[in-house]
Amino acid sequence: MYACHLVEDRRDDEDYDAIVSMLEKVVSLGFSAWRMAA
Repeated sequence: MYACHLVEDRRDDEDYDAIVSMLEKVVSLGFSAWRMAA
């Protein structure tokens, strides 16, 4: 639970938020491609 609050608090930082958003997109695309291949 602490980690979730820590990440959410850091999302207020625009640079950190941009990095996390990009990581979320990459992971989402990776799982989409994996599901299509299965």
